[in-house]
Amino acid sequence: SFQTKLSFAPIDMCVSKETLVCVEQNGSVSQLHSQNLRPLQTNEIYLLQEEQHRFSKSAAIAYNATSVFINEQTKKAVFTNPNNTLGRKAIELNHKGNVEVCKLSKDSMLFACGGSDGRTHLYQAPSYQLLGVTQPRPDYISAIAFSDCGKFMAIGGYDGLIIIHHSDTLDIITTITLNSPIEDITFTSNNCVVAVAREGKMV
Repeated sequence: SFQTKLSFAPIDMCVSKETLVCVEQNGSVSQLHSQNLRPLQTNEIYLLQEEQHRFSKSAAIAYNATSVFINEQTKKAVFTNPNNTLGRKAIELNHKGNVEVCKLSKDSMLFACGGSDGRTHLYQAPSYQLLGVTQPRPDYISAIAFSDCGKFMAIGGYDGLIIIHHSDTLDIITTITLNSPIEDITFTSNNCVVAVAREGKMV
């Protein structure tokens, strides 16, 4: 096994065959060799106004190191990539409440964010045009995941439901009921969903 020490706690990470990239709580992006965790590059991307961001899932990262961080003060999502000329791109978010969670697809071509208003907004990159908004749910959104192929999106909330959508149309494929707030979701390589709920339930 290998260990390495980051300067701050990681908020989100993404692993490819050769590289592990993570966005840290201070707004920096670190790239590590995935086989031995040797540091490759660290870039300070965001200058945060607060010492510690309020929501631990309000940043996300993709395979190619494209990262996004939600600024709750301005209600904007700020995108950047230290490896190319993307620069910094900010888009207005239209959530009626706080943005609780955000996620980039593996290829960074899709971006989704969920809020305390129970809605999830889906955007397409690189234009970051709004593709659609899900129907409101009775409690806030707590977890979002994209399948590796990008065709499916799973959304979990404090209503204890996981709703799986087609990413291109937001049509609902199925709903999974856990009757406990959803803490985290991920897809396996064969498009199975793994989720953890607050009371230790797993599906």
